Amino acid sequence: MLSGEEKMWRAVIERAITDAFSNRTCKATKREIFDWFYGGGFDFDFVCDMADVSPANVRRKLLREKIRRQK
Repeated sequence: MLSGEEKMWRAVIERAITDAFSNRTCKATKREIFDWFYGGGFDFDFVCDMADVSPANVRRKLLREKIRRQK
């Protein structure tokens, strides 16, 4: 069972994914979001650790969503 904290950090990740594909998000912000996911920085790894998810799995989810939206 997920803790409240894990749910919160997962919501942060889900929101970033949503914002990355939103028509309301400007291109510069989208670029920052994708850089956050793929930059391999400490912040992204920390959020994934707090959410108890694999950074690689999150990146795969983002890539699948990007491919799905391009069809």
